[in-house]
Amino acid sequence: KGGKGGSNLPPPPPQPVTLWSFEGSPFCRVVRERMTELELPHKIITVARGSSKREALKEMAGIVQVPYLEDPNTGIRWLETADILSYLDRTYGPGAEPVGAATAEPWIDDMPTVSVQAELVDPLDANTPLNEEDISPSDY
Repeated sequence: KGGKGGSNLPPPPPQPVTLWSFEGSPFCRVVRERMTELELPHKIITVARGSSKREALKEMAGIVQVPYLEDPNTGIRWLETADILSYLDRTYGPGAEPVGAATAEPWIDDMPTVSVQAELVDPLDANTPLNEEDISPSDY
């Protein structure tokens, strides 16, 4: 695909953003493509089934859900594809102000934050929580 980059992109940020991803996920692919179009330095951490990195993502995000974006330049962390794309466009897209390590975009303060807490429950008995060892990897 042709890039949307050009001379009106801001300079790259001091640190690359991190995308936690599954290789085959169409949602992750869209985010990877947007980062490439924006010529945004990034690193990708793959958390496919069986990956030891899944637990690290769960500890950090509270859930194993991708795409998950971390931006050390602004301190922002996002879970939802549409939110990530909007954030990338506003922060690193054409016409955006340069982002420094201590700079945060003012519109970010107006964005809602989401805290996810989940408990596994036995579908046959909603009063009995499940342990992770009760679920086989094929259930993911």
